[in-house]
Amino acid sequence: MSDSTNLQLITERLPFAIDDSEAVNTLYATYVSEPTPRHEQLVELWTYGYIYKYMASKYAGHSIRQVSDMEELVSKVYTKVQDGRSTIKNPEKYAHWVSVVAKNAFINYVNRARVETTSIHDPEHPTLQQVGAAKQIDEQVGLLRSILEVAISRLPPYLRRVARLYYFEDCTFKEIAERIDKDVPVVRVYKSRALKALREDDRLKDVLEAP
Repeated sequence: MSDSTNLQLITERLPFAIDDSEAVNTLYATYVSEPTPRHEQLVELWTYGYIYKYMASKYAGHSIRQVSDMEELVSKVYTKVQDGRSTIKNPEKYAHWVSVVAKNAFINYVNRARVETTSIHDPEHPTLQQVGAAKQIDEQVGLLRSILEVAISRLPPYLRRVARLYYFEDCTFKEIAERIDKDVPVVRVYKSRALKALREDDRLKDVLEAP
């Protein structure tokens, strides 16, 4: 699905509101148990539409600097959701899981923007408004990110690297496989093991709900 897809066309084709998480979860649970082409189409439509709407709202609020940055985020998150969808253990939390993947990707983008003096797409320095938005995001997630970093640091080295690439560098399974010179199925196993270990920390449940 192209990043230029009109969000309105997507929402018109959905049988429920794009923010109706209960309906989304019911749809996904039905799709898992009965993977018909129609169910698959609706799942993909909602997934892309939600991600696009989420990133578009961040762009409208000036937290994403360029349209090209927004479109790149949409594409990357959509791919990451497709890569990780098969590992979701609770289909009835699909909407929440997608929202977490989108949120983490946005947080990573903002954190990178703070370090960079310029965007790869824009030679100008970030505006004060953009810096303020980054600071606000940092205040909201800084503590949670620190807790996650500490928890990941306690993982075995082979799981630690995969977890950091997945959660902090927003890498897809394919990208991680290339970085650590392993096959994608192996990366999926490592990521699942890392997540299982991280779930033992109650403070991380809100961020790492499922896959």
